[in-house]
Amino acid sequence: MNPAMSVSSARPPSDSQLMSQTLPIIVHFPRAVDPTYALNILSYAEATWQRLFVEMGFRAPLADGEEGGNNFFDIYISTTLAPAYGGYAGFSGYDESTQISDAVGYLVINNNVDTRLVRGVVAHELFHVSQMAYDFFENISFMEATATWVVDHVFDDEDIYWRYFKFYNQKPYLALNFQLITDGYMYGSALYYQFLDEKYGNGDGTVIRKLWEGVEQNWTEPMMNNEPDFLDAIESQIQVGLDQSYQDFGLWRVLLGSRKENGLFNEVSIWDNTLDPKFENQNPHQKLGAYSNAYFSFLPDVKATEFKFTFTGDDQNRYTIDWLEIGKSKINYVQGIKFEGGHAFASTHQLVDIDAQEVVVIVSSLGDGNYDADTSLWTKSDFTWNFEQFERSDLGKAE
Repeated sequence: MNPAMSVSSARPPSDSQLMSQTLPIIVHFPRAVDPTYALNILSYAEATWQRLFVEMGFRAPLADGEEGGNNFFDIYISTTLAPAYGGYAGFSGYDESTQISDAVGYLVINNNVDTRLVRGVVAHELFHVSQMAYDFFENISFMEATATWVVDHVFDDEDIYWRYFKFYNQKPYLALNFQLITDGYMYGSALYYQFLDEKYGNGDGTVIRKLWEGVEQNWTEPMMNNEPDFLDAIESQIQVGLDQSYQDFGLWRVLLGSRKENGLFNEVSIWDNTLDPKFENQNPHQKLGAYSNAYFSFLPDVKATEFKFTFTGDDQNRYTIDWLEIGKSKINYVQGIKFEGGHAFASTHQLVDIDAQEVVVIVSSLGDGNYDADTSLWTKSDFTWNFEQFERSDLGKAE
């Protein structure tokens, strides 16, 4: 054992091992496990390691001394996990030789994972151990979202990642970091990190790697402080900052599902039509969390040339309002303004495309300016809205 590392967890039992011939990886498994399954796990781990840590430059799991019998990274196949669990990243302690809150871990994979899903499980869980090497105390929603995002970058033909997006888009009014274990919301928030990587980077993962590098915290700080957190990293590492990035995201997020023909994501054409965000026309009494969206969809009247949208937010929060016209042959997007809540924001907008088939109003809630991912409550703020449309000659009457 490395004397600089305090180890504090029990590992699953094993009878046999498979050692990689090219990378520092070893798979442990009991007699009940089919050796072919163990060989597949090793192969998927090798592919993940090569892609994430050699090619993309993410931090490899920290060495664990002689835990597991040698200094290789340990993967255990378990026959005792419940069928619903694909696996988990185990905690082995902290590397006390560094000044950051990095931790050492190992991987446990269930013996019964569906063959169609198992490689994605390996990539997802192995990335969790990489995350531990950056900051063990980072916000769990950021951990799960980016571990979901990373699967497509390891196995490009693995399309399970986007199937979680629907859970996130069904509740666009929840805070970005909302933690919900009853569905896939946290995993689906990978959509936002997919956006950051493509909008502000080259889609090669560099942006997400810089976010993880940006959350490192000094070990001299209180253990559970988690500062800087992932929202701080977005503010410092994304050139436009957190607020503007989330406003920009509002457009990308709506151009999914039935609107994917105009979508901006690189692989949107292969995503199905279950990804439409929920629109507030259907639920006018919803509230908004910090870094969330509200969407309103309207069908223009035949004679309408202008529309007016009025929005009143909570006193303590900040918002942006944007407009989107979806026409027969093109879309027109107008980025609106950022404003403080507590007073009515009203804007009259002339339709650019008189043949527009849909007008979408995008509201982005940006919190109170002091929102902290780890200490702020997931309090949702009230708002009211109103939409009018009219011919230009009737503009004076409507106001």
